[in-house]
Amino acid sequence: RKQGKRQEQFGTLGSAPVIVGDVVVCLPRDTDLLIGLDRRTGNPLWRSSLLLPSRILGVKGEHVVIQGRAVLASVNARSGELEWMVPLTDHFLSLSVLLDDSVYVTTGKELHRYDSATGVLVESLKLPDSGYFIWNMAIHEDRIYLITNEPASRKQDILARKGNAGALWQVQARDIRVFRPRLDEPGQGRLLLHEGERLQCIDTT
Repeated sequence: RKQGKRQEQFGTLGSAPVIVGDVVVCLPRDTDLLIGLDRRTGNPLWRSSLLLPSRILGVKGEHVVIQGRAVLASVNARSGELEWMVPLTDHFLSLSVLLDDSVYVTTGKELHRYDSATGVLVESLKLPDSGYFIWNMAIHEDRIYLITNEPASRKQDILARKGNAGALWQVQARDIRVFRPRLDEPGQGRLLLHEGERLQCIDTT
């Protein structure tokens, strides 16, 4: 029962496939399997459930960076072999972000930055104490947006220009997922917030 609850907290909706050279790496919905497929034929090249993968964070060179239920890892896309793995026992529920040469992982109190090529911890920074657990985050240019597991104490969907703990603004939402455009996509300066059956677009400027 407890395991099932953990899966629900992480979300078992899978991740969109990523293409690395001639390999398509997939994390299908409702599975613990990371799968490498031949891009031209669709034939399986390898399968792995070693990491109990939760999300594909992105691609770094010939490797795919994965967040498992209790680890952060890099997997060779062609062979499925493990390049590096870091236990994340202190930030089990947090969602990670791969950006350029770094992987960012939050706890309730700290932000940790790992080298995406080696898995080495580069730095750790203290986060402002909001009083709530940080469930998700997004990074855009020089700003980090922290999403907690409780709504702001203001009217629903109203941005509070003076938030708690030095935040620039707050938005009320529950069980939320955050998406931001890539650098080569339109819509810079905006965040998409997916909450249940509702999708919101927030101007962050």
